[in-house]
Amino acid sequence: MSREIWAELDAQAQAAPRITALFDADPARFAKFSARFGEMLLDFSK
Repeated sequence: MSREIWAELDAQAQAAPRITALFDADPARFAKFSARFGEMLLDFSK
């Protein structure tokens, strides 16, 4: 069973888009998915 779970996780990881592709498709991704509150930066772009 453990191998089946790891195989499924691997398949999902392979099917997920690469982060570089997401940034290439939307150069403003960081600006859209981040916020600054004083000195604290929240980055949800990744």
